[in-house]
Amino acid sequence: MAIFGLDVGERRIGVASVDPGTKIVKAERAFMREELPELVKMISDAASTSDEMGDTMVVVGMPTSQSGEFTAQSERVKEFTLELKELVPETVRINFYGESATTMLAIDRLKERGLDAVALRQARADGTIDVEAACIILEGWAEERL
Repeated sequence: MAIFGLDVGERRIGVASVDPGTKIVKAERAFMREELPELVKMISDAASTSDEMGDTMVVVGMPTSQSGEFTAQSERVKEFTLELKELVPETVRINFYGESATTMLAIDRLKERGLDAVALRQARADGTIDVEAACIILEGWAEERL
């Protein structure tokens, strides 16, 4: 079984994966929006090696405001997810997981690991923050569902 978590941003998509047996979340990588075909290939390759239909899942972080309401970014994430669903094998299950402020939580985690202001600027530029946000999304989902 392959389970991916996505943090969908305007420029990049952070990707994480989880081992269902151990619930250990692994940072994968960030894809620029124009690299969508590479993300689709990653998911499709995992689906082609799964033992059973429906063994591949994508958990997409659905942003909400602090009060739990949908935002303009929520609509963009829905649109992206519809596009992704058209491109991946039909056996891939796609689910939403509500999230709020995961980017800020990701920055806080990276600071706790010792990243200074210069390193954080680099982490923002190279997608490390997006990948960390995807990890947070998938950790929350795995804690509730696995």
